[in-house]
Amino acid sequence: MSTFISYTDYETRLSNRILTLLTEDNDYLLNNAESEAIGIITNRLQDKYSIGAEFAKTGSARNSSLIRWALSIAIYTLYSRIPDEEVPERIIKDYDDTISELEKISQGKLSCTLTLNTDDEGETISRIRMGSNDPRTHDPFEYP
Repeated sequence: MSTFISYTDYETRLSNRILTLLTEDNDYLLNNAESEAIGIITNRLQDKYSIGAEFAKTGSARNSSLIRWALSIAIYTLYSRIPDEEVPERIIKDYDDTISELEKISQGKLSCTLTLNTDDEGETISRIRMGSNDPRTHDPFEYP
């Protein structure tokens, strides 16, 4: 069974009957869907957030936004096994909204409550560098 998303998490979004139809009672499909969701989230947020530590949390210690994102992506992945016209519009919209939200967070346009990456001294680290060149002068007689 999955390690981050629990079966009861899936049941908050899908009925047991639908979940059984999508997975054919095969835990491999749930694990694969969860792995894909974790991969997508990690790729977008690992530069700024401590994603490995967040996914290692269990039970009520898990971040609710992270659960929501993982569920939306995993459920969309499970639905990829059926014909496109049978996928409910809300599943597609949830997935699209989740990907859009993750992109905005990764670009710094939206904030979230995940733990930031820090160095040994507790300073926040990221791969985003800020800075600028030395100021320009338009004085033709002044040389740098």
